[in-house]
Amino acid sequence: MTEMTTAKRGGRKADPVTAILAEIKALVKDRQGEPLPLRGGLNSESGRLHYVEQEGRWSAINAARSVAGTLGKDGLILEDAFAALGEVDDADVRRALVLLAAEAISAVEDIDRRSE
Repeated sequence: MTEMTTAKRGGRKADPVTAILAEIKALVKDRQGEPLPLRGGLNSESGRLHYVEQEGRWSAINAARSVAGTLGKDGLILEDAFAALGEVDDADVRRALVLLAAEAISAVEDIDRRSE
């Protein structure tokens, strides 16, 4: 009787996003404390309008950079941050913050990939 041997597979490569999310999770635990409003300052509506203005500014900058072939994550992150802070509805704020987090995680992934 002959026994069949199966080739062992190599271990699955760790998902880099999983490691980044673990870091984020630890930082979130460290920063838990008294809840703060999304927008600080004496007049949060004035601040929100400023963020809307800055989102428009960074949107135009990113459009020009895209045409010139010089678009970078920096501009996208800033545009997304201002967009999130400029939203009114909680669902829209949440969606924009998740997009911002995705952009930031993508940037961290790129940094990690360069240092491998």
